[in-house]
Amino acid sequence: METTFSEVLGTWDEQQLSNLAVLLELPPGNSSLASIEEQIKWLYHSKARAKVKSAFGQGAEFLKSVVAKEPVSQQVELEYKVPTYDELIYQAADKLKVNDGRPSLEEAEKYISHAVIIEALTKMSPRERIKFFETQVNLGAVVDKGNNVDGGLKGPISTLAALGAAQAGGFSLYVASTTALGFVTHAVGVTLPFAVYTGMTSTIAFVIGPAGWLAAGTWLAWNATGPEWKKLIPVLLYIIVNRSATELGLESAGAEEPRAS
Repeated sequence: METTFSEVLGTWDEQQLSNLAVLLELPPGNSSLASIEEQIKWLYHSKARAKVKSAFGQGAEFLKSVVAKEPVSQQVELEYKVPTYDELIYQAADKLKVNDGRPSLEEAEKYISHAVIIEALTKMSPRERIKFFETQVNLGAVVDKGNNVDGGLKGPISTLAALGAAQAGGFSLYVASTTALGFVTHAVGVTLPFAVYTGMTSTIAFVIGPAGWLAAGTWLAWNATGPEWKKLIPVLLYIIVNRSATELGLESAGAEEPRAS
């Protein structure tokens, strides 16, 4: 049984939904579950493509409405459905060419997170990569909150060790997804609260830097035809962060308002 976005987001608080709305580029204050699902639907299906598809066979007047960018008709609205969370995760894994057979949902989430990190690493200089892997990060803020993370991870450890913390249940997914989220949100010009990146803040702060060397977003090579992955992948990563945080018993990801860079 596939998981719907209503099921995934149904227990989220207002701040989590607001952060997600920012990533979806929804108007301020428009962070209802219905608005979020609608935006995800059209980032996936594309209103323009849907209108053009419906235009064929409906005459010149309908084609004029497409050119004029008029709202889609009720008929078109009903024709397209919101994709499930599972559907988007597996298709994102396909897009990033990391869908190895039919992995579990958690494996696919991890594949996506790792693929984003690798993509960013290829754009770093050798010195930047060394710094990324060898910078010590203090995981005490994460492991001291009464969750199930292995106590052996307390204290400063390297980024590489944190990313490989598979024995700590879902912790490796949490670290990978927060790191990947830091890369992609900065690349598309959005800064989420640092609370979202708990446990990796020092590394992310170094890598994305105050000058924002990833800000141009040119390394995000996901602009081919089809769903708008450049917008959807940050959304999926933010959801992965929250899902893995919940599994670890951590607080919700983000206690402040996100802002544009």
